[in-house]
Amino acid sequence: MAPDKPELLQAFFNKGVFRGACPACMVSHNFAPAEFTSKTIAYTCPCGRSYTVLPLGLRGGQRKVVNLPGSLSWNSAKGSVRVPCLVRDISTKGIGVTLDMMNVEVAETLQLRVKLDDAKKTALLLPCKVRRKLKAGSQLLLGLEFEQLDLDSESALSRYLSQ
Repeated sequence: MAPDKPELLQAFFNKGVFRGACPACMVSHNFAPAEFTSKTIAYTCPCGRSYTVLPLGLRGGQRKVVNLPGSLSWNSAKGSVRVPCLVRDISTKGIGVTLDMMNVEVAETLQLRVKLDDAKKTALLLPCKVRRKLKAGSQLLLGLEFEQLDLDSESALSRYLSQ
């Protein structure tokens, strides 16, 4: 039997695996991120149902949930701006932060200062670009992508994420 049209499976990574359920029998199946060499993969469940898995929110790397104080700085038309923020998650490619409402735009370049909660209390200054901006009540949620990290910062982030 040919695979059905792609099934949108809402799933999240747990310990490095994408978890989806068969739409017929609802039995869960694990898929390794490496299996998604294209946007979809065909799968046949032991119950006999064939379908196509379309991953939603598939990430290229590990994202660690944290709760770290930090500060964002950038140059605006009115001069230099520096505001406190709270780092919510971190990866080797980017970071998620919350802050009070500010006038910051998608694609704007910022500097993030954060002190990790590792044994060394590593302090980092990370150049970032705003990739996502969402309002949540009186808070602003920003998705930031790192830009041209130096080798020391990359190493510190890799060590921190492997803990």
